[in-house]
Amino acid sequence: MFKNYQGCKWYEKFAFSPLLTKKHATHKIAYLGLITALLTVCNAFLEIKFIDVQFSLTLCVSIIAGIFLGSGSGFIACMLGDGLGFMLSSWGYMYMPWVGLTSAVTALIAGLVFYFIPLKFKGSLFIKLALICLLSFALGTVLINSTCFYIYNDKMGFTASFNDYVSERFGGNTSYIAYVIYRIFFKGQIFNCLFNYALAFLITPMFLSANYFKKELS
Repeated sequence: MFKNYQGCKWYEKFAFSPLLTKKHATHKIAYLGLITALLTVCNAFLEIKFIDVQFSLTLCVSIIAGIFLGSGSGFIACMLGDGLGFMLSSWGYMYMPWVGLTSAVTALIAGLVFYFIPLKFKGSLFIKLALICLLSFALGTVLINSTCFYIYNDKMGFTASFNDYVSERFGGNTSYIAYVIYRIFFKGQIFNCLFNYALAFLITPMFLSANYFKKELS
């Protein structure tokens, strides 16, 4: 998996996966464009939004982007895909950059874990995927996405459903913890995450077992 990294600087390893690091610049741009287009489609046409909750395939595709492109390139593709997806279909909402940042950080984590943690024993792929999912959930879904939505809603005014929820369960205390619990569990964001992570566990081994990728990443 790491033979194509031989002789590469640390920033080249950060920017590109072994699949891309030795490719010509035009090939790198083509791969980046391909993944960006896929993310754009996911964000524009395969997503359901309810203000502060989204149901989509973006998390799974972001993990694939980080593995396919590498940390840096995956990060860029996710940010571009989110912005382009919003321009194609905004659902009438304002642009919220932390949504794209969440998927970008997921790709960043995927690339770092997959290529910079030297686990090579049988089953290590699934250990890495589990670590990617845990870090993505903690740093992306909770720390970035939920925190930014909490700050936004705190300034703009919480929804009636959230006020009813905290009134019933938290005595009306609209704290950050109460909001995270409300968004993740009551609004069902946890199910979107679990579905995407399960899909990543299913798709990633199939993706890596394809003859082309086995040859390139061997």
